[in-house]
Amino acid sequence: MLRQYFARHYGEEAALIEALGETAAAFQFLVTFNGKSYDAPFLAARAQVNRVILRLPPRHLDLLHAARRRWRDVLPDCRLQTLEARVCRRWRSGDVPGDEVPGLYHDYVRHGDAHRLVPVFHHNLLDVITMAEIARALCAPRHPDRPGR
Repeated sequence: MLRQYFARHYGEEAALIEALGETAAAFQFLVTFNGKSYDAPFLAARAQVNRVILRLPPRHLDLLHAARRRWRDVLPDCRLQTLEARVCRRWRSGDVPGDEVPGLYHDYVRHGDAHRLVPVFHHNLLDVITMAEIARALCAPRHPDRPGR
């Protein structure tokens, strides 16, 4: 099951962070890709701005760091796109670039064009699927004859 939290306007941010914290409190691990450096600090800052207590799980598995340890010597980099292509053997087509997501959201808030967010929700889904595949690959035995595996 995938649950995506979505604020229809900026005024819903505090409630969204509270809901995320309530859901996250039921788990022992937070699994992210670059979340230790970006997502968790960003969420903590937004919680502070909104005067909301955010309790994330006590343990954090950042797949970016694990991927770097595993594949830094065999891949040109450990960006999610690279891992998706070289480790998961999958390529996205017609996907919205991640750096465009915030702009699409702000455009939605300003103009109400909800249809433009469909690719964002799809992009998020693909990110989660890729993270699951990366986690599985990290747990698999190494294959010296197949770089990236």
